[in-house]
Amino acid sequence: MKAILFDFHGVLTTIEGAYYLALKESMEKHGIELDLTIGQVKKIKSLENMETPALVHAYLVAGNELSQVSNMGYKEALNYTNGLLEKPVDRIKVKEITQEFRHLMKSDPIVDLIKPVPKNRKNVLRKLSNEFKLGIVSNGRREEIEKHFKDELELFDVIVGKNDVKATKPSPEGLLKACKSLKINPRECLYVGDRVSDLRAAQRAKMPFLGVLTGFLDEKWAKELNILLFPTIAHLVVE
Repeated sequence: MKAILFDFHGVLTTIEGAYYLALKESMEKHGIELDLTIGQVKKIKSLENMETPALVHAYLVAGNELSQVSNMGYKEALNYTNGLLEKPVDRIKVKEITQEFRHLMKSDPIVDLIKPVPKNRKNVLRKLSNEFKLGIVSNGRREEIEKHFKDELELFDVIVGKNDVKATKPSPEGLLKACKSLKINPRECLYVGDRVSDLRAAQRAKMPFLGVLTGFLDEKWAKELNILLFPTIAHLVVE
């Protein structure tokens, strides 16, 4: 292995608390109460088809009944939510809620909830950088990633954000672009993520994948999908 590529939120940062609060507040501003727990939202978000607009769409269709996803196997949950996404919904409201959510995710109270993972992240990354080339491939914007890392930027050899590609994950475009920049074969890279969409991107890039439990990835579903799991990226360091 010559390189390790990381997703951003949920892998190198905390995310579920900030995500839940922003989602709840964005819905409330449009007169909708989010009647789901943070744990239920985390599990739903773990699904490969549940980007935020889709999650809002599904909730507007099913409401609290969406919580039953927590008791399903992965394939059943995926089929159930795909069915919800085929049902009609007020698309203008979905767009407005999603725009409000994205605005809130940039606000200081929400950003303040996003913390490094693990707490000694810089030391972990420094140790890994002594052995591997490091990079970030995320559906977030590159400028937001660079702003977050500040004095840790020197540890990364490449950063690919949503504004650097035509298609975001689960498309493999970002991973392949990072590999091209590093001049490394995808099979010689490891991609570390916290969602099934990250797994799909790695599979399509023919790249090994590792899941971590610091973000949205559900442990039970991960095992169902035969995903190799580590608690955090700190477990990549071999002392």
